[in-house]
This record gives sequence, C-alpha cells and structure tokens, in this order.
Amino acid sequence: MKKIFLLLAAIGVFTVACGPADEFAEENPGNQTEQPSGSGSITISPATITVEATAQEYSVEVDSSCSWRATTEEDWITIKKKAGNSGKTTFLFSAKNYVEAVERQGKITIYNDDEELSSELTIIQKAFEPVLEVEEVSTFEFDYKGGEQVIAVTTNFDYDVVVPEWITYEKVENGVKILMPRYVYAETRTDDVKIYSEKYNLEGSTITISQTPPPCPVGTVITKNDITGVVFYFDETLTKIVSVEEGTSLLWSTEHVIAGTESLENGADNMSKIMAIEGWETKYPAFKWCADYGVNWYLPARNELKELYSHESVINAVLEENGYQTINASWYWSSTEDKDNYAYTINFADGDACYENKSIESGVRAVFAYEN
Repeated sequence: MKKIFLLLAAIGVFTVACGPADEFAEENPGNQTEQPSGSGSITISPATITVEATAQEYSVEVDSSCSWRATTEEDWITIKKKAGNSGKTTFLFSAKNYVEAVERQGKITIYNDDEELSSELTIIQKAFEPVLEVEEVSTFEFDYKGGEQVIAVTTNFDYDVVVPEWITYEKVENGVKILMPRYVYAETRTDDVKIYSEKYNLEGSTITISQTPPPCPVGTVITKNDITGVVFYFDETLTKIVSVEEGTSLLWSTEHVIAGTESLENGADNMSKIMAIEGWETKYPAFKWCADYGVNWYLPARNELKELYSHESVINAVLEENGYQTINASWYWSSTEDKDNYAYTINFADGDACYENKSIESGVRAVFAYEN
C-alpha cells in the first residue's frame, strides 16, 4: 500500500539554499539580498510522517532546484529510490514490520551532491497493536484413546502456549492443535492449557483438558482360568496381563541353537515355536516355567517386556498391595532371540535392553493375552 505525501513549498516548507551562500555573503557584506546564480532550495513537507506498524511502502515528493540523494542510518527503513534530479521528483521508502508495544522513530536525510545542504524527513512508526482472541470454551474431554482437538485462535503475533507434560500441541493456521496420546491408567487426569502472551501482557484464555481411563486400566487385577495376573496392556482388541509370581535364576535354553523366536512383539508366537521343538520342556527352562504357570501363558517378546517395564511402578504398587511378588530391579528374559547363543533381556532397574548368553540365569515373568 502506498501513501503519497506531496512535499510542496507552500505547506510548511523546509528550504535550504543550494550553492556556497555563506562564502558569497562574506564577499558582499553590504548586499545580503544578492544571491549567486546557482542559489536554490530543497523543500520537503510535511517534515514528519507517521507510518503503520505493518510493513508497507511509501512514496514521498521532493521539490528541489538541486539534484539530491537520500540516506538513512535506520536498519528498519529501506529507501527504494535514493537519488533524484531537480524539480518535483519522488523517492520511495518502506518500513519493516514492527512488533514492539511502543512507537519508534527514525530519519531520512536528503542532501545535494556536494553535501553542502540537507533536509530531514522524520519517520514515526506506530506501536504494534496485538490481537489475541481465543475460542470461548472452558473444557475439552478426551477418552482413553486420545485424539486431536483444535482450539481456535485469532492473532497477529506469535503467542505463548503452556501445556502439561502429558499433552503435546502444534500451532496451526487456525489455532492450537491438542495432540492427546492414549491413556492406560485408572484415574481420570485433568490439567489446564494456557494460551496467552507474556510479551504483551495478555491473559488470553485457559482451557481445562481431561482424559478418562480405559475400561480395563493398567494395574487392574484379573483372574483367567483361576490364575491371577495384572493388566499391563490394553487396547480396543487385546488385553495383556502379567503373572503375580515369577521364576528366578532360569536359563533361556540349555543348547545354543537357533530356535526361530525372532518376533519382537508376539511372545505367544515365539512360545509356540519353542513348544514345537522335541524335548523343549528340558531344553528351555524359562519357557517351561511360563507353560507351568497356566495354559496359554507365555514368555513375553522383547517389546512386550519393555511395555511391562514402562508401567513397573504402577504394577509393583498393585502387586505389593495385594500381597503378590513384586518385580525386582534385575534382568528378565524375553522370548526374542538374537542368534544361536543369545537372547534379549530387559533390566528392570533402568529399562536397558541387551542380549545375553542363553545359558545365563535370569528372572522370568509369564504373560497371558486375551481378546476384548
């Protein structure tokens, strides 16, 4: 958008003589009205321009009897045409986008080629006026599955967002997109999302976010076929429980051969491959312990064991509360092998996963999975 300011000598003019007027006056002290043939003027008017906070371009007229140049020391002012000839000419300048809450001021200097005369144009840029309008909503509710929800925001600057650690978000074109993860625990969780501006001291809005627990949350005690376990995984189709007892100091196997238990996710599939091996009951003690725990119980795959570790504190609290054997801060076998000599273990002290020699003694927890 261009705003044209006619800088005419008839309106508040700023006039400076072109040529060495002071030298001429010294040579003719008795005749001050005489001017050399080269005398002239540079006229700009008005002497001050107020511009918008948003970046725009402006056109200014200069009425001069001299050729001229324009310059500025301000990094937020850009002069598009920096020189002109005598007569009524035009130069362009633009002001960068401004986001501060107080106005700022700068100058453009116009001078003749000899730099013997100059005139200044003062540029005042308006203070930025922040706009922050947040959707009028007080709460958003999610179920345990999680999901997305956009909080509509209208603004003209980069605002602040504060969320609890269990919520993530993205700033999108029309507001703030809340990205709610799945939830697995027994208590409804609630916290606030705050949208505001610290820089401009705008309160904005606070929205309460809540998420309800699943039908069968982690830590629920379940009995299947007269055998008890504790839920450590739940989704729309499957629930997995871990045994309330454990085997200790068990070998993965007594022989170093490839058993084919490569699955990282499905311990039941790994278990079925072991049970198809002749004499498995004596060759694979960790698997035998799980089979003895109950029908269809199995040694968990590596990632199932990692999932169990991620909920260790909740599950241990339930085990202790009900008088069951808690999970130790030590190594436990998974059913996932790495090669003929090694299989994966998880350290329940820190969650570290590594492979160990199959003849090493480690702990064992059995897992049972059923469809919902």
